[in-house]
Amino acid sequence: MSNYVVCHYDKCYGPPVSYTTHIERKKADGSEHIPYNIKRSDLTKHNREFIPEAGKIGRTAAIEKRLMAVKHQTDKDGNEYERKIRKDQVCCIEIRLSASPEAMAEIIAQGRLMDWCRESVKWAQREHGKENIVSAVLHMDEETPHLHVSLVPVVRGESKKQATTKKRLAKDKEKAATEGTEAPKKKRRYKKKADASTLRLCADDIMTKSGLKRRQTEYAEAMEQFGLRRGEEGSPARHKELAQYYKEHCEEMHARLDEVLAELAKVEQLLDGKDAEIESRDKVIRQKEDVISVKESEIAEKNREIARQQRELD
Repeated sequence: MSNYVVCHYDKCYGPPVSYTTHIERKKADGSEHIPYNIKRSDLTKHNREFIPEAGKIGRTAAIEKRLMAVKHQTDKDGNEYERKIRKDQVCCIEIRLSASPEAMAEIIAQGRLMDWCRESVKWAQREHGKENIVSAVLHMDEETPHLHVSLVPVVRGESKKQATTKKRLAKDKEKAATEGTEAPKKKRRYKKKADASTLRLCADDIMTKSGLKRRQTEYAEAMEQFGLRRGEEGSPARHKELAQYYKEHCEEMHARLDEVLAELAKVEQLLDGKDAEIESRDKVIRQKEDVISVKESEIAEKNREIARQQRELD
């Protein structure tokens, strides 16, 4: 049986509400949203939020609340300041946690689905910080049960670019001291730079190739208690993007529809042939009925003539 774990990270672009609509099955105005990829609408009622705060205020509000910790901070001197977030900045990463369909079916059959959900959420909280995991929703109404874990990519400390700049300036100063020349002046910056205690948003720090590979391994180790294991490392198999999946699915359905239409055309052609045959037989029957009617008229006329002649003889 295939029992591989699924641990897929994906950046969420645009406002959080666009993803919330799919995850919570609810539109911004509170009305019901039914995605086109739902397989069992009768199971939608079993979808569940595992983060209490998100269950109370909603996923979008939970993301905004966590972002406030980045926007409003206090420096080491106790001074409050505001840190801006760019409009195009990735404010959320979706982690999809699941397993092979057969393995998930086995977990459900054993009555361990809720245990699997709780352990998966605990793993994500240990990996990224409990405060950064703002939502975790179980979907039961799609093809395979899975968790949508919403991660706000808040990291602490200076950026890689900032650290690299510091190293370069240190080298430039060392070189200038060796050569007896004046060290290049540091460009004046008006933006407050991050230090070791600064909270900042950086999805790229999380979405590194080595980090994603490590998490695949560590999540599989955490899920061993459910009989799950990691996929083959270095396998040519690749995760298929949702848009690509539905494109191929639509192409498959169109191909199947063409086959059904071709079969229907054959049936219609056969029915047309049968209709023509029935019409031909009906025409023959009508012709014979006309002949019989003429013969009956002739017989009736002869009977009347015989009766007349009989009366004359009497």
